[in-house]
Amino acid sequence: MKLLLFSIFAVSVSSGLLAQNGKSASDSPNTSLIQYSNVANLTPQLMMNPAIEDAEEAIERLGIGGAISPRPREPNDLGNVARAENPASSHSTTSTTVSSNYHETSTIDVASHDEEIERGENEEAIINPNPWSLKMILLKAGFFSAAVIFLPELYSAVSDFSTWHEKRVQPWCNALEKYTDLFPEGARTIASWVNCQNMPTEHAWSEVQAAEARRRAGAEEAKIAVEKAKSAAIEATRTSSEARSKALTTTGTIANSWYGVVNSLEKTFEYWTKAIEMQEAGKTALAAGYRKAARTSQRAADQLRQSAQTFAVGKENEAISWQKEGISLQSKADYQAKAIETQEVGKTTLAADYREAAARSQRAADQLRQSAQTFAAGKESEGISWQWEGKSLQAKADYQAKAAEAQEAGKTTLAADYREAAAISQRAADQWKQSAERKAAEKESEGISWGWEGKSLQAKADYQAKAIEAGEAGKTTLAAAYREAAEISQKAADQYKIAIQTFAIGKENEGMNLEWEGVSLQAKADSQAKASEAQEAGKTTLAADYREAAATSQRAADQYKIAVQTCAAGKESEGRSWGNGGECIYKKADYQAKAAEAQEAGKTTLAAGYREAAATSQRAADQYKIAAQTFAAGKESEGISWHWEGKSLQAKANYQAKASEAQDTEKIQLAAGYQEAAAASQRAADQWKQSAQAYTTERESEYTCLWQAGQATQKEADAIAKKAEREDRDLRVNILLIQRSLHSS
Repeated sequence: MKLLLFSIFAVSVSSGLLAQNGKSASDSPNTSLIQYSNVANLTPQLMMNPAIEDAEEAIERLGIGGAISPRPREPNDLGNVARAENPASSHSTTSTTVSSNYHETSTIDVASHDEEIERGENEEAIINPNPWSLKMILLKAGFFSAAVIFLPELYSAVSDFSTWHEKRVQPWCNALEKYTDLFPEGARTIASWVNCQNMPTEHAWSEVQAAEARRRAGAEEAKIAVEKAKSAAIEATRTSSEARSKALTTTGTIANSWYGVVNSLEKTFEYWTKAIEMQEAGKTALAAGYRKAARTSQRAADQLRQSAQTFAVGKENEAISWQKEGISLQSKADYQAKAIETQEVGKTTLAADYREAAARSQRAADQLRQSAQTFAAGKESEGISWQWEGKSLQAKADYQAKAAEAQEAGKTTLAADYREAAAISQRAADQWKQSAERKAAEKESEGISWGWEGKSLQAKADYQAKAIEAGEAGKTTLAAAYREAAEISQKAADQYKIAIQTFAIGKENEGMNLEWEGVSLQAKADSQAKASEAQEAGKTTLAADYREAAATSQRAADQYKIAVQTCAAGKESEGRSWGNGGECIYKKADYQAKAAEAQEAGKTTLAAGYREAAATSQRAADQYKIAAQTFAAGKESEGISWHWEGKSLQAKANYQAKASEAQDTEKIQLAAGYQEAAAASQRAADQWKQSAQAYTTERESEYTCLWQAGQATQKEADAIAKKAEREDRDLRVNILLIQRSLHSS
């Protein structure tokens, strides 16, 4: 194959000379390719010359060897071309190669070179080959395809084509093999000719023509691909600007999704641009990879857009799933790009790991899509489990990619730690899958515990990863805190496992308290980790608030433990009150942490609202404790009233927190509804308290009336809250419809 490139180059130069002299190639006389190939010293006669036993040495002697020093051309000679001194001779010639940077003339005496090689002289030509002449020839690649028309004349010049090819052509091709990387696109056409040595001449010529047709078709396809990529890049830029405008005119989760759209569309533009660059550079594999990544990024943007629209109509859980799907698809796109980039530089193992991460990201996206569809079908609890499975699968993909990167960098311990985090993430995903399946089978309590176990396992994986990253950064105190959080997360997971076993044997109340003990332990782990992060950042007040929340969570866990023991002893009513009291303490810890975060963000009104809710939660816990003690004393009816007072007080605390959150997001009507529900819950609590007091003074009829009044008032409070939520959702739907109408018009 390669020997023809020399011959074809001579044709190209000759064609160029004709053009410079005012003639076209078609105007030239019928001169055979053999005559043209004489200019390059590569004639069939030369290749059949039995004196040349080593094709590789001959190639080096034909202007490639370092011993042949080029002579600079004078500036006024740039338009001239050196002619063969004796066109009929295959042993003496002067050839010229012209580029934008260099102008050289080389005179080669092949016969004298033969003599020198035979005498063992001029070994520099063999030891230090300099492929400069080849490189100059290859700059003329554009002429290769045109020169194919001369091939039939070469066939006719050789009486025994097959023998000639086997004995003389193939050795030259083999000798030129080390220069393969220098040959550009045009050489592919000639490859067809080399590979058809066993065909009859007419078949071989047909094969060459077919190859040229394929090359031209490929070039046309590449041109079309570039044009399509340019159009797609322009469209990505346009839609990105639209998404940015929407992000700036919305707030909260809706704005977050629109910003996600912007990010994915910017990535889409980036990948399309790289695809264009690689296609124009002739790197078709890279171009194809970038096109694939661009399309995946576009899909990510589409899902994030759907998320924003779903948030706008109040379907929060479904919207979160669409959002997470978009994020996973973007991760897939990024891993696809990294895979082709690392493959290009020869890092095949890392490239394979990135491809695996991309595939796992797709599986995570599929799971998140299933979650969104489950929410849309009204199966909220089951949808949550599928959503968390998808999140854990994505975490596994990310940790595996980090492990591969660490391994590539020679950090084997870090890589092993990331692989462990990936394995734990898989276990978490498995638990969430079990959770969804149990819920689908209408085993709700058991399914919830499977889910909680999955959540704590994922927390453990995340804290372990953070611990190794902190340790890698030299933050030993923070790393130790993360390791402790990981250990507590494992304890929480263990509690959930016990809860699952307890539910399985029908002990509902005991299982519920075991489950909430695990929830409280996980809350403690999270608050402790946040306290350490705040301390590391120098935010001492925030750190102290988180530590207080962690301590409160531990008290909640302790109270749940008491509830478990009480239920196990057969004291169901007492155990239920201890358990509900533990829930109130857990909520207090949650509101304490939220108050600290709001204060840190400068939202003082919201922080005050959370602190008020925390205080109300403590009051509710106190009433539950009184109820438990009253049940323990055998006063069942009185205990029920104290129990329900605690329940209404906790409802008030929750509505107070929701009112503050709605106020913070300027949902004035919704905030007013929650405030009204909180006030009604306080009235219900007061009625329950009066009911208990009436019972202790043996006012039976009054006790009954107050008990019923408290129950009715609490139902009224809950109805007020639900009405406010429904009206807020309807309002947002109407706003969205108006916006769509204005946009379409």
